[in-house]
Amino acid sequence: METCFARLDFRDDEVWKSRKPIDLRLGDEHVDLTKAEARRAACLEEARLAETLAPGVGLGVVPSTPGGDGLPGPGHPGEPLDWAFRMRRLPEANRADHRLEHGTLDDAHLSAVARRLAELHEGARGAAATSPDSAIRELRRRIGLRIADSDGSPQVEWPSECERIERWQLEFLSSNATRFERRARTDSIREGHNESTESTT
Repeated sequence: METCFARLDFRDDEVWKSRKPIDLRLGDEHVDLTKAEARRAACLEEARLAETLAPGVGLGVVPSTPGGDGLPGPGHPGEPLDWAFRMRRLPEANRADHRLEHGTLDDAHLSAVARRLAELHEGARGAAATSPDSAIRELRRRIGLRIADSDGSPQVEWPSECERIERWQLEFLSSNATRFERRARTDSIREGHNESTESTT
């Protein structure tokens, strides 16, 4: 499985997540993981955050070594070539989409997830803004950002789907402008992203 920034190797009882050697831009933000040490640092930061949200799931950041094909992969003998975040593989039946399909995801589960995320975000840095108006403008700007190569070439696999999601986000922002302005006044808007499938335990 792959995301924009990572590859995941699913095993019977473990998952190894390694960072891609990317050099991308998201607006004025630059993500450079072309060096192994930068990828190791990204794995270490994810391990730190994972321990906060799901204690005991992470099993540490480990060397990833080349296999017979010369490509990096976990568990091969040889000199370390890269790094991976090693995790316990949680039961598929506990995934939120599986629970929803089988009628075992209830309000108590969702409330617990919401409370935990609210606690995490409470301690996170706020989105930089000098006024509610500037906060809303910044949200609109970020909604329109696209991942691009370091030279500015766009990296969008499904442009029509991206445009549909962008329209939905802008409509949601407009229809809830008062709520967002109130949150901006209390410094309650947080920056963040997520690559994972939500799971309950």
